[in-house]
Amino acid sequence: MFPVSIVQLLSLQNLTTLRLYNCERLAHLFSSSLARNLLQLKMIAIENCKELEQIIVEDHTEDDHVQLGLFLNLSFISVYGCGKLKTLFPAVTIARSGLQKLKTLIVESSSQLEELFWLKDEADMTSHREMVLPQLKELTLRNLASLVNFCPVGYHFIFPSLSRLVVSRCPKITTRFSVVDQNRSVHAEAEAPQIGKEDVDMEQSPPETSGEISCRDFDDLRKQLPPYIEK
Repeated sequence: MFPVSIVQLLSLQNLTTLRLYNCERLAHLFSSSLARNLLQLKMIAIENCKELEQIIVEDHTEDDHVQLGLFLNLSFISVYGCGKLKTLFPAVTIARSGLQKLKTLIVESSSQLEELFWLKDEADMTSHREMVLPQLKELTLRNLASLVNFCPVGYHFIFPSLSRLVVSRCPKITTRFSVVDQNRSVHAEAEAPQIGKEDVDMEQSPPETSGEISCRDFDDLRKQLPPYIEK
């Protein structure tokens, strides 16, 4: 949508809302350098963009390792019916203080989505494996046939403000959601698949997850989710 060749000519610093519906041939949305300039963007809604493969494409025009996080004011993300999308955002986005104002994250009916936050390579890995989305209140993951992880294996996401959580028809998900009563935080951790068992046994005994979840407030979260156990 915004080719790397014209990024330097664009000035979208006042853009607050981006809605994309039925853009059936759109394959890529932002370059990383353009995404860093969208300082006022508060809402992204993407629906039925069937060829969309990536939301952010690295363009390597800047030193990625010294950049701050992306989407500093983004509060609402909704993605629906994007059949070729496999990931949403790099995990390093949050490690560099991005998405700290995100309040609502809804992802539905995107059949090839495997992981929401991903690591490009080992260079992206950080020593601090806890990542916090302090203002996230609603998380909905529905009808995602290929979804395995919310976050990279070995990382630990914390949601201090979460009150609504829906995980439905995500048969492959291995992420475990749990809750801490004392500070009302919800935790998400991706479990690594166990090695050394036969494939048949793996299919019969998948990694422990929280299963189908439908919580509308903290009381529901406390009843449905297992307690968080610090490792």
